[in-house]
Amino acid sequence: MNYQKIKKQAEEFFAQGNYELALNKYGLILKDNPEDKEIKICVLLCDLATENEFEAHALFDYYFIVKENGDTNIEQSIERMIASTNKENQISEFLTSLNIDAYNYLDGISYDEFEKIIAKEKDFKKSFENIVYSTKIIITNRYEMYKFLNTLIKNKFYNTAIDYIESANMVFKNDKKLVELTDKIRKLKKIEIKDK
Repeated sequence: MNYQKIKKQAEEFFAQGNYELALNKYGLILKDNPEDKEIKICVLLCDLATENEFEAHALFDYYFIVKENGDTNIEQSIERMIASTNKENQISEFLTSLNIDAYNYLDGISYDEFEKIIAKEKDFKKSFENIVYSTKIIITNRYEMYKFLNTLIKNKFYNTAIDYIESANMVFKNDKKLVELTDKIRKLKKIEIKDK
């Protein structure tokens, strides 16, 4: 069995939201490597993704970033979060508590930092473009995503908002709020065209 090939296939399925196929691939690896901590975490994250996709993907990304940077105890931390009965709140708190390290690894700014920068500046367009061209905004939960999209819509960055929604749809499949925001943008764009 080609461990690396199957692992890569599993990771691709996970990224695409095909959790059942990802789980099957990880299961094949576990049969031959039942003590593989990394694969066990991936199996747990596939299961979590069926309930909380964004949180599962955020933990998946964070796990591999931290692991690559030499943290040998990350499995225990993530296992505790996944095992929690109040998954959504606990995972959000966990990600928040680790944000400083995560942002250093990812070389971006938190959504809170983004809001503070925007609040200080009068020209949203200029500030937003400066941020986007110099760094990236790291959004750790769907509620930050909704707020971010509403800010873009409020400032008439309709096409940019649509781009973010399309990316978010890969994680939040059939999310009603994203559908509502998409409809809102379409209506606003039609009103603008009529007014011209």
